[in-house]
Amino acid sequence: MKIAFVLFCLSLAPPVWGGELFREANSPNEKMLSDIQKENAPSNNKELAGFRGIAWGTSLQSISGLTEIKSGSSDVKEYTRNADEMQLGGAKLDRIIYRFWNDQFFEVSLQTTGVINIQELKNVTFQKFGRMTQPNQFLEDYIKTMRTTQIFLLCPPVTDAAFLTIRYRPLQKLREKAAKARAQEGADNGF
Repeated sequence: MKIAFVLFCLSLAPPVWGGELFREANSPNEKMLSDIQKENAPSNNKELAGFRGIAWGTSLQSISGLTEIKSGSSDVKEYTRNADEMQLGGAKLDRIIYRFWNDQFFEVSLQTTGVINIQELKNVTFQKFGRMTQPNQFLEDYIKTMRTTQIFLLCPPVTDAAFLTIRYRPLQKLREKAAKARAQEGADNGF
């Protein structure tokens, strides 16, 4: 009960990133100025070139120390890395999953559990990427889309877990295009 009350109180607190730079724009000119300011915001909005020394698009064969955790009919292969430090900022991580499409690194997901670790994961994520969009004010799900990367921070209320996923957009777009082509092929020839 105490934890639920604390989480409720935290949800009422103003966002950590606050400030006038990111207040909501009321007119088209304010929105345009706000967009320009966001584009030129401090370095915490930098694109990631990859994750922990693995560049986006790196071929699966060129990375040592990976252990496959999921295979099958999916077009995505999932791996863990044996030498990973299971911490990000103050958050202790339960899992780090590296995802490959067409044998190219395109996504990484981090998972943590526990109220303190979830808050620490949120803190380090907001510190690194700045303000993120919260599509539903009643859910603790956040998204940030940049030129080449997209970040999802999901904190489902029915679980004691949080998930941070960082995706390389150019490969994701190719993956979606390939999936659409497969669906079209199936629609044309499969019935």
